[in-house]
Amino acid sequence: MLIKDLYNYNHKLVKTPVVIKSLYVLPAFILSIISTNIFFHIGIVVIFLIAIIYVTQQSILKLLKLFLIPSAFIFIGCLTLLVSINLNGNWHTYIYFNKETLPVAISILFRSYAIVSVVYFWLLTHTISEIAEIMFVCKITSLFIELFVLIYKFIHMLMYTTKTMLIAQKCRMGYASIRKNSINSFVYLFGAVFKQSMLQTSKIEIAMDSRLGNNEYLFVKPKLNFDIKKITIPLAVNMAIVAAFIISII
Repeated sequence: MLIKDLYNYNHKLVKTPVVIKSLYVLPAFILSIISTNIFFHIGIVVIFLIAIIYVTQQSILKLLKLFLIPSAFIFIGCLTLLVSINLNGNWHTYIYFNKETLPVAISILFRSYAIVSVVYFWLLTHTISEIAEIMFVCKITSLFIELFVLIYKFIHMLMYTTKTMLIAQKCRMGYASIRKNSINSFVYLFGAVFKQSMLQTSKIEIAMDSRLGNNEYLFVKPKLNFDIKKITIPLAVNMAIVAAFIISII
């Protein structure tokens, strides 16, 4: 399950300015990193899961599938803290459960899920152009922003090309035999994807040389009309999160 499979271009915050949408994410992200209270992290996870379901109109099953990839890394990281290996002088190896690191592992587990929930809400409510706009507002180097946009474009293009070519190969029984057909099909697939990526690179270079005189992306800066009603909800959410954080550290 990928982000692009769940992104809904008609979600409830689609017409909300980027700066206001960022207010939902930034305080919760910072406080999730700072806080050491497990109940605060659980609250963040629950709040943002409900927010994702309400805003993007996605089912809880699809969201759980989206959490599978980060969950693998989170559990492996926590497992390395819980399991200890001891080598003695007689060449005997002892693998045992370390109870001293259990509180640290539990804290990292819930903190990681809280941060992942906030990041997923951010990714599912922002387009790649809006993310680039936020980076531009934050005065990030234009070269880094350009690389970010190009890498995203190439990843999407390569995944789409690989998927379509793989379907075409399977329809022609390209992977019917493990010994010969599978190896040849994989070689042709790799070569075709590489050729397509080089062709796309040359097209982007030609487009930038013909449209952009200084070889830089020009980001559109829409004029934002300040409306107190639009920031009422994010301010209320942030006040509730901050209040919960203060209560958790008392």
